[in-house]
Amino acid sequence: MAAIRGRARIISDAQFYHVITDTRTPYYVYGAQQDNSTVAIASRSDDGAIGRDNWYTVGGGEAGYIAPNPTDPNIVYAGDYQGNITRFDRRTNQIQSINVSPEISDGRGAAPLDHRFQWTAPIVTSPHDPNTIYYGGERVFKTSDGGMHWEAISGDLTRNDKSKQQPSAVRSPSTTPAPNTTTPCFRLPVAPGERPNLGGHRRRLDSAHSR
Repeated sequence: MAAIRGRARIISDAQFYHVITDTRTPYYVYGAQQDNSTVAIASRSDDGAIGRDNWYTVGGGEAGYIAPNPTDPNIVYAGDYQGNITRFDRRTNQIQSINVSPEISDGRGAAPLDHRFQWTAPIVTSPHDPNTIYYGGERVFKTSDGGMHWEAISGDLTRNDKSKQQPSAVRSPSTTPAPNTTTPCFRLPVAPGERPNLGGHRRRLDSAHSR
């Protein structure tokens, strides 16, 4: 547990999956909270303490990566399990679902799904173009229009072993809910990233793999 101490109260917080900062001054820290929401919180304030007025949610969910736009921190992309990803606009407080696929995977094995995403699917902003976002599933997906359109820019980067994508158990009268859900999928890419090639201006997309 972490605590932010103010003048008159203590704000307790849960475990964070990932944290990232934006580029404003003073910067904000973003994180996805275990069994809670995402949060953006100021690194300091003019009131001598960081209180409730200095933080807000940014979409996504408990398990996801967060990617604030580096040139406009009002725009924030945030993820969650099952391939859920949102785009948040602080100016309007609108949270928009921009999933690659509308298919929800709960309650069955992953084998028949068109796309597979792990519990904390990575979201990365291009260092060359703040409007380009990469999202890691069994493929690396790319959008340059705020998630209105996604393009798969790689093939399947996994072994795609269907024997490892079956329901994990069978529903029984004593099991509620059924444990054969595919909320987490494993053996998926975990760290897509973009870098320039040495001696040139072309970009190469790297992707680390989970085992």
